[in-house]
Amino acid sequence: MKKLTLARSYLKDKTIGILEHFDFKLATLERPWLNNEVNLSCIPEGEYLVKRDQTGRHQWYSVQDVEGRTFIEFHGGRTANHSNGCILIGCLHDEEFNLVESNYGLELLLDYIGDEDFLLHIRAATKDDWQ
Repeated sequence: MKKLTLARSYLKDKTIGILEHFDFKLATLERPWLNNEVNLSCIPEGEYLVKRDQTGRHQWYSVQDVEGRTFIEFHGGRTANHSNGCILIGCLHDEEFNLVESNYGLELLLDYIGDEDFLLHIRAATKDDWQ
């Protein structure tokens, strides 16, 4: 089972990140950290099982067993307001740290992971993550 790392930087109005596994990298965008408040906050740092989701609202991938939260999914979007606590995927961040080419980023993730489950390790980013 693959283990992907999501290295995050917390901004006032959003949380930006890099999702990676060896040389595979995608940009992420989430709501800001607001103490895990439902629909308003990104989820806590930690390790989660992620499953292929073909029945949920967005039908990409679903993060399992997030304490105090349900229906946390990976899906497309451009700004943090396109998420109710989920993890948005894109190819890169623009100058305002919004996502670019979100749908293509999701296709790349699906090509890389397929229908397999994977482990997601979420942690705070270091300056080395952004180089």
